[in-house]
Amino acid sequence: KIPRRGCRPGTAPTFHAKKMALRKPPRSAPFTDFEEFVQDLSKQFHVNETMPEDAKEFWKESEIQMWFASGGAIAPPTDPKLRKLAANMNDKMDLRSASQQMEDQLLADARKAAENAPWWQKVTELDRKKAGIYRDAALACGIPPRPHGLIPDDDPYLKELNKNKNMLPFEKHILFWDQPANPSKSGNPCVALHADEGYTHGDSACLGRGLDLRYFWDSVSLKVVACIRYSMKAVGGWSAVDDETSRPWKSTLVHGGLLESVMDELTAEVMKINVCPEMVTSEFSVKLKKPSMPGVTYKAEAEIAEVMPPLVKITGRILTMEGEEVIVCNVKCAMLDKLAPTKATTVTSGAQDDIMTPEECVANSLKLSHEATTGGDGSIDGTVKELKRLQAELVKLLQAEFFCDDVEPPPEALGWEVSKLRDFFESGGA
Repeated sequence: KIPRRGCRPGTAPTFHAKKMALRKPPRSAPFTDFEEFVQDLSKQFHVNETMPEDAKEFWKESEIQMWFASGGAIAPPTDPKLRKLAANMNDKMDLRSASQQMEDQLLADARKAAENAPWWQKVTELDRKKAGIYRDAALACGIPPRPHGLIPDDDPYLKELNKNKNMLPFEKHILFWDQPANPSKSGNPCVALHADEGYTHGDSACLGRGLDLRYFWDSVSLKVVACIRYSMKAVGGWSAVDDETSRPWKSTLVHGGLLESVMDELTAEVMKINVCPEMVTSEFSVKLKKPSMPGVTYKAEAEIAEVMPPLVKITGRILTMEGEEVIVCNVKCAMLDKLAPTKATTVTSGAQDDIMTPEECVANSLKLSHEATTGGDGSIDGTVKELKRLQAELVKLLQAEFFCDDVEPPPEALGWEVSKLRDFFESGGA
């Protein structure tokens, strides 16, 4: 078991937030984030040795864990029989770091808190299992860093949530339960997967909708509480254009529809993590009491009011930091697996295929399309990388124009004006 690397909700690149995501399930080689979790283990066990080259491709997580726990002294045997014996020994030993032990204890406490919920006896064992799979996966993920986040790390309310050991950060997941088209690579037919893109959560919501919504599960009250901030992209109407009709002008009123979307998200997540991950909102009533402004931090909460399968009543609200109610809502949600199955509808061509091509991913993902046009995460390193890529394309064009594909500009040519590069190639690289 290797903890997933991450930090409590990150924001813009100038901030460096820290979080402790709970432990993710064991994985097998080959690893997609090998460098990241090796870096984590190096810090936890204070081991600075370089791992053997074959570790990434052939070692199991338990073997990597043993290597770090032993200070880099114990590697898996090359003989298959001895390796199997060593693996059995690893399973019988507690190789966890102090940090991992703490993370496991937090997850155990979260499970115990769920079992003490007043609605625990009103739901079936299958309901509890589904909610447990969702909760474990969501808490193990935490809140991944948000390069385009709107909430600074030094925001007082965000710091308060991060310091509270009962506030466990998580982000939206989707439960796949015995579905034929399961995108999981684990082979497990029942799994909750992180939805890293979405209308109201994640970095894409910050970048595209001007909404930074970070929520936490309170393992004491079982509420979902949140820290929220908006940008000008969330405002109902304004203008950035300076033309013959007007100067740029702004409004400071966040669109009410976005506020309702925030409430819909929070009330859904409090049901998914506590009662039933397979759900849908069936009734939604809301009162908008005060205007919301961009660039201001708000707090929010949602809680289960009553469980009467297949219906669950939920209340939610957004407040100012002074405690004034901005929006309140009352919601009814339905447990989908307890509703009568609906008649299958005719699906248009191509819509049944839930596997996205790389081109579709970029076309529909704000995060990926932004990285494709800006050269990464908006950081200095990403900008320099994009500059190098663009200059390489320019060099190829100039090489073709001057018939000198064997002439390469010097390293210090990065950032040269086009005219200077033309002079360079015209002179044959002199």
